[in-house]
Formats: sequence, C-alpha cells, structure tokens
Amino acid sequence: MKYENFEIEIKNNRQKKKAIIITLVVIGVLILVSIVLCLTVFNKPNKEQLMKEGLTDYFEINNEVGNIESEFKGKNGYITRDNKEKAISAVGEYAKKLFNDKEIKEYNVTEGQSVWMQFNSGIEYVYVPAVDGMDSSEVSTYQPCLSTYDNDLQKYSQECVDQSAENIQNTLEDYKFTNNYDNSDVDIENISDIGKNKVVIWHGHGGYSEKTHSFIATGTMLDKNAFLYDVDYYIKNIRYTDEYLNGELIFTNSGHVAVGYKFFNNHLSNIDGCMIYLGTCSSGVDDTLAKAFLDKGASTVIGNSGTICTTYNLSMIKTIYEQMLCDTGSDNHYDTLQTALNFAFDKNGKYCCEEDKSHPIIFGDNNFRLSNKETDKTLNSNFVSGKYLICTDGKYICAKSDAIYYKENITAKEKKISSADNACSLLSDGNIIYYVEGSSSNSSSGQEYEKKKVYKTTTKDGKSEYLFTSEGKCELITCENNSLYYLDVAKSGNDDYKYLLKKYDIGKSSVVNTIADWSDKVSYYGDNIAYCIDNTIFVNEQGSLCLYNIDKDEYTKKIKSSDGVICDIIKEKICFEYTKNGKKYISAVDSKGKMKTSAQVPDNFDFQIMDYNGKYALFFNTDQSDMDKMFDLYKFDFESGKIETSQNEAGRYKNKNYFVTRDLKEPENIYFMYNLGLYDESTNKILNKKHDDFDFDITKQMWIVDGYVVDWNFNTYKIYDESKDISKIEKISSEEATKIANNKLGGNHRITYIETVDLGGKSFYLLKCENKIDDGNGKMHYSLDAYMVVSMDGKTANLVDYVNGKVVYVY
Repeated sequence: MKYENFEIEIKNNRQKKKAIIITLVVIGVLILVSIVLCLTVFNKPNKEQLMKEGLTDYFEINNEVGNIESEFKGKNGYITRDNKEKAISAVGEYAKKLFNDKEIKEYNVTEGQSVWMQFNSGIEYVYVPAVDGMDSSEVSTYQPCLSTYDNDLQKYSQECVDQSAENIQNTLEDYKFTNNYDNSDVDIENISDIGKNKVVIWHGHGGYSEKTHSFIATGTMLDKNAFLYDVDYYIKNIRYTDEYLNGELIFTNSGHVAVGYKFFNNHLSNIDGCMIYLGTCSSGVDDTLAKAFLDKGASTVIGNSGTICTTYNLSMIKTIYEQMLCDTGSDNHYDTLQTALNFAFDKNGKYCCEEDKSHPIIFGDNNFRLSNKETDKTLNSNFVSGKYLICTDGKYICAKSDAIYYKENITAKEKKISSADNACSLLSDGNIIYYVEGSSSNSSSGQEYEKKKVYKTTTKDGKSEYLFTSEGKCELITCENNSLYYLDVAKSGNDDYKYLLKKYDIGKSSVVNTIADWSDKVSYYGDNIAYCIDNTIFVNEQGSLCLYNIDKDEYTKKIKSSDGVICDIIKEKICFEYTKNGKKYISAVDSKGKMKTSAQVPDNFDFQIMDYNGKYALFFNTDQSDMDKMFDLYKFDFESGKIETSQNEAGRYKNKNYFVTRDLKEPENIYFMYNLGLYDESTNKILNKKHDDFDFDITKQMWIVDGYVVDWNFNTYKIYDESKDISKIEKISSEEATKIANNKLGGNHRITYIETVDLGGKSFYLLKCENKIDDGNGKMHYSLDAYMVVSMDGKTANLVDYVNGKVVYVY
C-alpha cells in the first residue's frame, strides 16, 4: 500500500509540474503576442504618415525625373519624337535603381508609353513623356488647364470642345450645355458626378502603363510649395487619402492627378445612355478604361489607340460631332457614331501621323445616335456652293429662271422645290438649300449689285423662309457651325466695288460679324472670288490670296500679288495663278495653309484646268507669232515644269468659243466642250465622244455630270463612245486625192493624203486640209483647218475627227 501511494503521489506531482509548465508557456506566448501586437500598432504608420512619405517621395523622385528628361527636350521645352523612347528608357533605368535600392516597392516600363512606379507608401506614379505636338503634356477636360496651351491651341480647343457642345444644344432640344468645367474645376468631385444620358467630351492629357492601363489627367494639381510650407496642414486637407494609397488616384510627372479604371469602378454611379469621348493620348490602348464606363451603363465610349497629335485629336472631336448632327439622307435620322467616325477619317486622315498612327476607337455601341428623332439639318459640314447647278450627296440642285429644282440623280425627273426668280447663288447639302434671289434685268444695268434677299428651303417640303438682305451682290460660300458665310459685293461708282466677307448666325437670325471689309476701291475680278474647303475660306483680295479660318476666326494674306486669280479647285486644294518677280506660277494651297508651288509657267500659255490630283495642268498655246502651234494642247508637269505637246490637238477650237470643265460627280474626268472630247492623260490627247444634238449657248453655263451634258434648263444629254478601229485598204496618190478634195472644197487649200479608210462598209480617202493664211507680217503659211474623208467616187465628203491614227467621229 505504501508503495502504491508513493507512486500515486509521484504521478500527481508530475501532473502538477506539467500543468505549471503549460501555463507558463501559454502566458509567455500571450505576453509575446501582446508585445508584438503593441509594437505593430504603435509602429504602423497611419494614413497621414503614409501620405507624407508618399508626397515626399513624389516631389523628390519627380524632380530627378525632370532632370533626366531635360537632356531629351528641344528648345520649346518638349521632348522630340525621336527622343521619346530614349527618355522612357532613361527614366526606366532610374526606376530600376530605386527598386534595387529598395526606395520604391515596384516598377514597370511599358515600351513606347510610360514608366510606372509604386512607392513604399503604396502610392502609384506614372511618367509619360511630354512629346512635341502631342496631347500628352497638359490637361484639357472640356477645357481644364486651358491656360497652359499656347494661344492658338487654347482657342482651337475651345472651338472644338465647347462649340461641339453648343452645336448639340442648338440642334437637339433634349440636350442642354450645362457643365463647362475649366482648369482646376475639373476636380475629383466633379468627374465622379456624370449621371445618366449625358454627352461627355474630354480632351487633354492621358497615358497608359501595363499596371494602370489607360488613365486620364484631371485638373487637380499637386502643389510642392504648399506641401513644403506646411506639411501637416497640406496632408490634412489633401482629401481622398484612401484613393491615393490604393491606386485609384495616380501621381504623374506633369503634376496633375490622374484617374483610371479603379477610380471609375468605385466612384461612378448609374450612367445609362451616356456617350463618353475620351480625347486624350492612349485612352483606348485596351478596353479596360472604356469597360469601367460601359459596366456602369454608358452606351458608347471613344478612346484613342495611342499617343495622338493635338490638332488631329481636336479635329476628330469636332468633325465627329458635326457629322452626328447630320442625317443619313433617306430616313432623315441623325448619323450613327460609326458613320460619323468614317466621315472624320475621310476628312482628317485614318491616323494622326506616320510615326504613331494613333486614331479614335469605338467601344460599345457603334450605332449610337445622339437622337432618334427626325432631323432639321442645319449643321451639315458637306455644303456645296455654286451659281446655278450643284451636286452634293449624290443629289442635284438647279436654279432655273423661275424656280429651284431638284433631282435624286441626274437622269431622274426633276422636282420643283420653290419658286425663285433668277436665283443667282446656291448653297446646299442635298437637304437644306440656301439661295439668293436674282435680278430680272441684265447684269450690265447695275441691278446685279443692288441689295439681295437670301432664303432657305428644303428638298422635303419646298417652303421658302426669308433670312436676311445683303448690301449688294451676295455670293454664298459655306455653312459652318450653324452660320452662313457669304461675300457681299456692293458697287461704288461705275467700275469700283466694295467687298464684305460676312457671317450670318442662323440661330440668332442676324448678321453677327463682318470678317473682312475692303472699304477702299477694289477691282472686281469676276466670279472666282471666294471658296471654302474644310474650315477655311479662300478669298481673292485685289489679286492676293487670303485665307480666313472659321474655327480660329483668323484672316491672313497667304500669297501677295496684284494679278492673282483663283484658277481652279482640285482635291482639297485651291489653285492660285499669279505673277512673282515677273514670272508666272501656280500654287496649290490646302485648308491649313500648306502650299505647293509649280515650276515657272511660260507666258504664252493659256491655263485651262488642273488635274484633280494636282500632278499637271492643261494649257492652250496662245502665242500668235507661230500660227501653226497656236491652240495646240500642252500638258505641264506641276512639279518639274516638263511640257508635253499634243500637236494641233486643239486646232478645231480655232476662232471659236470653247471652255474646259470637269465632271461634277467624277471630277477626275476632264472634258473639252463644243466639239466634245474627254481628255486622256496617258496619250495627252482629247478623245472625241459622240452625243445627241443639243444647243450650245456661250451666254449660258453648261456642265458635265456623271457622263452627261447638262444644259441651263436641267436637260441632260448622254455622251457615249463612238471610237472604233478602222481597217486600212488600198492607197491612192496624193495628187489624185488633192484633186478630188479641191473639187469638193474649192478655195486655196493644201491637201495631204494620209490613208484610205473603211467607214460603214465603204472606202474613203482620209485627207489633211490646211489653209493658206497671212501671219500678219506679210508672210504666208499653212495652218491646219480640218481632217476630212472623201468617197472614192468623189461624190461625198465629210469632216472627221482623227485622233491617235484613227477616225473617231464623222460629222
């Protein structure tokens, strides 16, 4: 028993000791955990401390980044395009060093785009190089940070962004232009409050990194001076601390705070039906940012595929919204976003430049419309002007002596739109028609320059609406930004004229601006005075070419001359013929003022027309000292000055009225009127065409439209090709042919036999006929008069056109 009790006692003692040890271990662990927790709590930085560390890192690192990129900047303070990659690489090496030294938590280099860093505080920072001419150095949302642009870009940005918003408001009654945020007003709070059914136009700074995806800068700036002046106060009042620390708000090297998909995912509410245009660099490199808007209910988002040129970016914004306020023609509904984008590509180019090839991309609904209501088009930028006949949008408008008429196509039956006596100026987009009343009297009476009334009508209802009265002769030029631009020419005395280039605001129903006023006496140079291409009006002022930019409201003299004339309009360019230093030139000038000047033009050349692509010009020789060559056709290479002669090609026009024109619908096709001929570039010849009989009247204007002759009464005559190969048969002597021809012609001719030809199954002698004439200096010489065929029996003779070794037409 004692032994057993002893063992029990030992066992109990062991259990007590074990319990004590366990208790001590537990207590020790608890104490250790408590110590660790206490140390963690007391040593963990709070949000204000993290923000202080993050801002300190930002200002120090961003300052060094500025020093690094300074060696890649040009004189204007921007990085050149050639140095963009080098700058990104250099900043990337700096980020790598910071990471290796554990001064930042993480970094990433996105090739060609940016350098991303995450500071130890958790704050994210992105470096995007400010490249010359690109939308990547300043911010513009609506117009935030507008003051940082140069004056021209400030004005153009306002016109493209604000004017687009105003145009939407003026055209669609459902929209109101209520929020026009500028500079610092584009803050975090305002961009969180978009709301439903809105149009958001955002233009400015943006970028892309693989870590943040696309981001766009706001008007909120980080203020280093304020931070250094009172760090604690600055930290307490910075607001949105959580958003900075979790990467929703991003620091940038420009000083602007940027936002990306994380911010919009957490801060946007329902934005059903919204159209979001993100007009910044790299806003559409991938779909991440766009998806943040679409997931919140936006109907469609437009972003840019990469770094984008400022002017191209703004022009695309302007053109897209202008076109979205136009209808599709047949159904009278406003254009879809995709249609507008395609039109903008055609007008401004598929991408901004060869180096970057960036362009807008649609995310979401390609067929989004600003409105599904029927349109009352007033903002179509496709207006075409003309005196009596215009072709626009595949439709034709004609002013006869009694009324305005309309055709869906050139062969369709005409429809009388509105009564109008002798309308003398038309402007239309195929739907709306503006016209100027004419005068029943002859222009030589002076009534042509009396006050004229201007009206508006449509192809739909034909009701005429009076708009305003001009001071003198009124020539409509274009309709842009809901305004009519026109030239007002009043007569002063017998032979002097006063020009007024004016603007009529359609919304305000009043003439609101006189753009140019030539109050001195100015010689009138005929009808080719003013034209519009894109947003630029070209005016011939006293023989000089002047340009008025509608969007920038700028009027400049481009070519100074005393005898210049606007001689032609080709693909997106005005052609201006003038004399400089005693030598004659032609310059082709586009809407942006870019000019290409020809080689010197010989003085004895009479300009007829330019090739539509600007490669060559066609002239007639008017040198009377050589009658054999007079009226020969010359092809003049615009750039080199090389001349190709088509000998005697225009001889049939001698001592006759003639003119050269292009097809209104197919402007590449050039026609020589009267003896109707289509010019062939490859052979430098006029290929004759056969047409039904119609009455040419030099006092009336005529046109070629889609291969038809159109006269002043809107009648059409089909042109068709009558050329065919002529088989050769037996030859006769030149003497015998001359004898036959002289018997038929009589008079003093020199006849040269060419060959025997078969026409309609009968054989004819083909002869070249020349007249013996006095050159005015007492010398006689022979000049081509015509080609003719004489039947082999000598009973019939006909004049013919003989081109490229073939008889192509028999008169």
